[in-house]
Amino acid sequence: PSLNVATIWTANPVKEGEAAARGAIKTDGYMNFRNPVEKAMLQQWLRLTKKGALEEAKQVLRHVLNSQERRLVHYEGQYNHVLCKERNHGIPHADMELAFDLELSERVLSIAYDHAQSHRLPYYNFEVRCTQRDDAMLSVCNGRDTMWIDFQACAGNMQKSYFGEMEDLYTPLGYRKHWAKGMDHMDPEKIMVQYPQLPQFMQIMHELDPEHKFSNKHVDFFFKSISPSSSMTGDGKEDSSFLYAQAKKVESPLKRRADHKCTLQELQMRVKALPGNRE
Repeated sequence: PSLNVATIWTANPVKEGEAAARGAIKTDGYMNFRNPVEKAMLQQWLRLTKKGALEEAKQVLRHVLNSQERRLVHYEGQYNHVLCKERNHGIPHADMELAFDLELSERVLSIAYDHAQSHRLPYYNFEVRCTQRDDAMLSVCNGRDTMWIDFQACAGNMQKSYFGEMEDLYTPLGYRKHWAKGMDHMDPEKIMVQYPQLPQFMQIMHELDPEHKFSNKHVDFFFKSISPSSSMTGDGKEDSSFLYAQAKKVESPLKRRADHKCTLQELQMRVKALPGNRE
């Protein structure tokens, strides 16, 4: 963002040796997103940015991008090897990936661009990708073609404030979140209301796991966020299987069209109105 440069990666199916015959580099393993020299330059960029030498840092970053463009401009490899990896020359960092309805892509990118013009980012890039819609109940792509944007920050304290700031900026657009990226930087209520098939999922979960054997504190943290009450076990611990039972009872009234989001307040009111519920 600091250079106003976008690098676009494309991958096309070919027969073995076909692209190499046209001048592509043939690789027998994973392509490295950066080589040792590029890693050293990027570490220099980090040091310069930390000192506030931003113009000098931009020049170093241009050298990194130019080197990558020359090295990765055209190569051929096995289908699961052609996507570049940071496994050998990575820079320690954290990331958070938000997913949006593809129709909102222009607004999503505009927000990211405008923010980058007035803020110093804690890493040198962010990544964008798109995936097709599906019908898996808790899939991020449920019911909509999806645009993802991955925000990155050098490992450290800055990532918490940066990720929180980006979440706040994008909350009005109704993002969903990659289930394995940045989940410790979020409000679960904002996430769970984005899944129209959540009540059906909870019903199935209750039917297949009535004794709550295949859950954990992380899972409970999300599902408890949509209920105003919980049950207590004899040892004083919360029994989130109670929540599954309540969700099973309210599943029918909550059936909606796939593109309709049930609000947290709607779901809470239905659960709270059930017999036997308590504050």
